[in-house]
Amino acid sequence: MTFDPAALRDFAAAYTAAWCSQKRPASPNFISPGGGLSVNGGSPAVGREAITETVQGFMTAFPDLRVLLDGVSQQGDDVVYSWTLTGTNTAPGGLDTRVRVQVLRHGASDDV
Repeated sequence: MTFDPAALRDFAAAYTAAWCSQKRPASPNFISPGGGLSVNGGSPAVGREAITETVQGFMTAFPDLRVLLDGVSQQGDDVVYSWTLTGTNTAPGGLDTRVRVQVLRHGASDDV
């Protein structure tokens, strides 16, 4: 399947904006109902409700969370979304630690 590059960019920009919105559950709506989200190699949150909880955890821990779209492309049957996350972990135990996480390749089979 081939995707229109402009449509991919628009979708990726909207997905990125949803992560930055601090509005729950905007981000999970971009994932199929049976989709999953794995963080730091952990067990995936499967389904929109579980993904909503995971996303809310990020938004609570990082109230200044920003996700930057570094690029989006199609590689074979996969769509690759590259991004950078920045924010300050203000959750208990977070010690107001500023973080920057960059994922240069994220496709259908990759972990976040």
